[in-house]
Amino acid sequence: MRTYFEQDFDGFVSNFIKSHYTQDGDTLLAFLDGSLHCFNGTHYEASDASHRSIMTQVRQFVKTLSFTDKKGKPIKTTTSPLFYKNFFKTLEDLCEPSESELELFRQQDKDLVFGKTKAYRISTREFEPYNHRMRNRFVLDYDVAEEDCEPEVWKEFFEAAQMDEEQQLSWWRQRSVIVMRDNRHNRLFFHFGNPRSGKGTTTAIDTAFFGKSGVASIPRGVGSNPHALGVIVGKSLLTINDMKFDKNVNNCFIQFLLNLVGDDPISINPKHKPIFDYHPIANIVISSNEVPNFRGNLSGLENKFVFNVFQRDESKSADLLLKQRMLDTMPYIIRKAILMYPETVESGYAFDTERGKAIRDRFSESASVCIRYINECCTFGEGFNDCSEEIYEEFREFAHKQGEHKPSQSQFNTEIMTHFLGKIDKKRIYSKSGRRVTVLTGIRRNWRGDTINDPAPRPVPPGLIAPKSVSSFTISVGEHQCTAEDVPF
Repeated sequence: MRTYFEQDFDGFVSNFIKSHYTQDGDTLLAFLDGSLHCFNGTHYEASDASHRSIMTQVRQFVKTLSFTDKKGKPIKTTTSPLFYKNFFKTLEDLCEPSESELELFRQQDKDLVFGKTKAYRISTREFEPYNHRMRNRFVLDYDVAEEDCEPEVWKEFFEAAQMDEEQQLSWWRQRSVIVMRDNRHNRLFFHFGNPRSGKGTTTAIDTAFFGKSGVASIPRGVGSNPHALGVIVGKSLLTINDMKFDKNVNNCFIQFLLNLVGDDPISINPKHKPIFDYHPIANIVISSNEVPNFRGNLSGLENKFVFNVFQRDESKSADLLLKQRMLDTMPYIIRKAILMYPETVESGYAFDTERGKAIRDRFSESASVCIRYINECCTFGEGFNDCSEEIYEEFREFAHKQGEHKPSQSQFNTEIMTHFLGKIDKKRIYSKSGRRVTVLTGIRRNWRGDTINDPAPRPVPPGLIAPKSVSSFTISVGEHQCTAEDVPF
C-alpha cells in the first residue's frame, strides 16, 4: 500500500506553507545556516518552540486532508516520526532563500537597528514599526531610547575604571560596532585589569545588547572539536572569559580565531546534519585579569588585539551596584552607540589608545619565540650580517630549551623580517671559498663580537664545542692555582 507521503509530498508541503506561512505573497519561513527560521511577528527565529508549533499546525492540517491510493481507496492519515523527518526536509528545500533575500537576512543595510519591539533608522533618527518584509534575524534585547541622555552613572563608571577621554572614545566606538554587528574591523577586543575594575560590567553590557540567545561563550576546545563550532551559528557576539594564552593553547583554536576576525567562511559540522559554510558576523570580546602570557606562534594574531586597560583605585571601595545601574541605562547606551557608529567607520575603526598600544607591543614581544630569540640573543647594527642557516640552528636550540614549537626556517625568517621591518633583511652573497650563502643583514648573534663582513671562516662560539684533547697545565691567578681537571669544557 502506498502511504500518503509517497504521493505529491512537495505539493502537500507547499499547500501547508501557503495556508499558514504566506503573507502578501511572501513566505514567512527561511532555511538559514542549517536551521529553519520562522517569523514570530517581529523577527525570524530558530528555536525548538517554533518547531513544536509547526508540528502542531501540521498535525491539524493533515486532519483536514484526505489521501487515497491508486484505486481511490482512502488511506488513514497518521503523522509518524518518519513523516515529520520527510516533512521538515522538504520544508527546508522549499524555504531556501535567494541571494537577494540572504542579503536582507544578513542585515547589510546598516541604516536600520532592530530593537525589541520597533526598528530605528539612523539616518532619520525615527522609529518604524516591524513588518515581515524587514527580514532580519538579529534583534536587540532592548529598544532604543527616544531621546539623547547621558546618565550620571556613566561618569561614575569611567572614573571608577580610570579612563581618560581617549579611552572613553575607544570604549564607545567598540560598543558601536558591537551593536551594529559590524566585524569588518577584524579586531579582537581584549579587556584586562584588576578585579572589580569594570571588565565584567563592560562584558555584561555587550551581552545585554542581544540577550542570552544572541551571545555564545567560546570554549577553548572549539577549534579541535568538529561539532563544537555550532555554538557560533546565529550569534551576534562571542565571548571568552578569564582567557589565558599559554603554550598549551591549541593551534586549532588560534586558527579558529583568525578565521573569525578574517571574515572567512567556517565549515560547520552539526551532528546528524549536512556540513555547511557559515559566514560569521559576530564580534569577539575577551576578558582576563592579566595580560596573556602566550608562548607559541600567533601567526599574526597579536596584531588583531585591541587592549582595553581597566584600573581601579585600591584605596576606594568598589561599588557593587554600579553594574546594575549601568544596565538600567541600556536604551541610552544603545542610542549613543548607534549614533557613534558613522563616526567610528569614518575614523577607519580607530580603537587603539596609547596605553593599549604599549600593552600590545609588550604582548607581541613576549608572544613569539622567534621574536624573543632575536631580542635576547642578537644585536642590531648597521653593516651587521650573519649566516641565516647558522642563526636558525641556534634558534632551534633556543626554542627547544624554552619548550616551544619550532617553526620552519622560512617561517622564522618571515616572522622576524615582518616584525622588525626595515631592520632585518635577507640577501645572498659569496664567501671567500666561493660558496654562495644566505645572510641576514642588520643583525648578528651576540657572541660573534665585531661586525662580520664575510660569513667564512666562522669562529666557534664559546662553550658549544669541547676541545679534542686537553694537556696538563696549571694556571696561576694571583694566589690561586687550578689544573686542567678543574677547567669545565
